[in-house]
Amino acid sequence: MENNTESCERRIYYVYSHFAPDTKICMYLPCRYFLSDLDKGGLYFTKRKGFIDIRENELPIGILFPISAVGENVPPQQVDNKETQRRIELFRKYSSCGELLTSCWTLREEENYFMWYVYAHKFGVRIMTTIERLVTSIRTNDYEVYCGKIMYSNRFDLNHLEPNLFTKQTYYSDEREFRFFLLPTNDMVKEEDEDGLSIPFDWNALEPEVLLSPFLAKSCLSEKLQELESRYNFLKNVKPSKIKIKL
Repeated sequence: MENNTESCERRIYYVYSHFAPDTKICMYLPCRYFLSDLDKGGLYFTKRKGFIDIRENELPIGILFPISAVGENVPPQQVDNKETQRRIELFRKYSSCGELLTSCWTLREEENYFMWYVYAHKFGVRIMTTIERLVTSIRTNDYEVYCGKIMYSNRFDLNHLEPNLFTKQTYYSDEREFRFFLLPTNDMVKEEDEDGLSIPFDWNALEPEVLLSPFLAKSCLSEKLQELESRYNFLKNVKPSKIKIKL
């Protein structure tokens, strides 16, 4: 799969997989995170190392550096110094990629009970927008955007770093994830937050469609949403989930 570079309203972003810019994407997140982002005028990106999939934050060391038998009765094995150095460099890349600022979305347009329960922590919202609108809503030149569809496999590609940035284990395949990474544009960018960073973001340019969790009554958020409506017109069109649950 080849990488492409595309321009979106003067912003350069790198594409790992082919897609239409107007492709719809959704994110499920807890209410407190959503309201915090709106208050700050930002979008929080989590560092990749904080994800639960083992592929996100550590290498398969046993595969990358297989154990060699040693002992008096074992013939000496020739060491391939060039291959060893290649694997060490790969290890260094993987160590740093855990720091990449990451935002995870789904290509599933239909509501999903599992995602409500797990990613919105039940009491949350789902926001829907497009890939293009998300890229153009970022309001900082400190980062470039690298994005693509997630592939699902239980095998590691130890020859290249990039495929592993966009690969998860197969039992996550129902998520149909589309992922965004932020790559610093200069060495002066410093991220003080250990877990992630809130990036300057124009929510009005994003124009998201907002759904409330089926576990949440709109009245629980109405007062806070009304406070923010003067800044964000899209909040006037917040809709309840179509999933019916006995509360």
